[in-house]
Amino acid sequence: MLDFKGALEVKKDINASASAIYSQPERSNILNGSFAQPNGFIGSLPAIDLYATTGLPTSGADDVSLVFNPDIAIAGMVDPAVTVWENTVTADGMFKEYAAYLFNTFVEWNDAAGVGVLSAT
Repeated sequence: MLDFKGALEVKKDINASASAIYSQPERSNILNGSFAQPNGFIGSLPAIDLYATTGLPTSGADDVSLVFNPDIAIAGMVDPAVTVWENTVTADGMFKEYAAYLFNTFVEWNDAAGVGVLSAT
């Protein structure tokens, strides 16, 4: 999980390294020149999917990014039933209002499966 500046830095480092493995499209798609997808996906390196987002912390003037294993680092729980509220409004005309909500929570489950990465700026 990188911020957008960190994502650009990774791309610049890959270009500067001139490694032959990164020039093979089946090995890496981070250099394809596309913008982040709606889910934040920006590309991948071998065995690592990279996502960009905003709101990551800083330490001094340095950016802090995150590397984690999504299978064991985060646990979540989602309420199995959506609660729907219905209200009939007659004062302003005859219509119905509907509202729905869903409770969920996600927490860091295994601290050893995630690590912050500090990038010197």
